[in-house]
Amino acid sequence: MNPELERIIEIVAEETKLNKKEVEELKKEVSYLENAILDVFNSYPDGKIDKASALVYLAYLLGQVIEEDYEFSFFLAIVKAVYDSKKTAKLKK
Repeated sequence: MNPELERIIEIVAEETKLNKKEVEELKKEVSYLENAILDVFNSYPDGKIDKASALVYLAYLLGQVIEEDYEFSFFLAIVKAVYDSKKTAKLKK
C-alpha cells in the first residue's frame, strides 16, 4: 500500500477511535479500492484519464456516498491534510 495512503488510514483511525480489528478491515478495503482504481486508470483505452474527468467522477461518487454533514467535514479535513502534506513536501525539496 502507498505510504501516504497508509498514513491517512492512521489519521482516520486516530480521529475516529477505531479498534485494531476495524483498522485492519479498513486497510484491507482501502487496499482493494486502491488496486481496483489503479487498474481502471491503467487500463483506460487511450492510456490516460484526464484529471478533470477523474475529479468529476470522484465528486459524483462522493456525493452519492456522503450523506451526513460530519462525513463531509471529515472528508474535507482528509483532503486538506493530503493537499497540505504534498505542498509541504514540495517546499522541502
